[in-house]
Amino acid sequence: MIGGLIGLLDDIAALAKLFAASLDNVSAAAGRTTAKAAGVVIVGVLYLISSRKVHSQ
Repeated sequence: MIGGLIGLLDDIAALAKLFAASLDNVSAAAGRTTAKAAGVVIVGVLYLISSRKVHSQ
């Protein structure tokens, strides 16, 4: 009976490790996506600023 309990706890620990690794992967992907989106916004703003300067001259 103790062996079964230890096996169960070992399985739970393994699942917890997999879950933590999945969360790390999701947060890393979200960080990359946020950085790319911020880059697109910055490029868009710079484009608008440069196009206004051209049209105002």
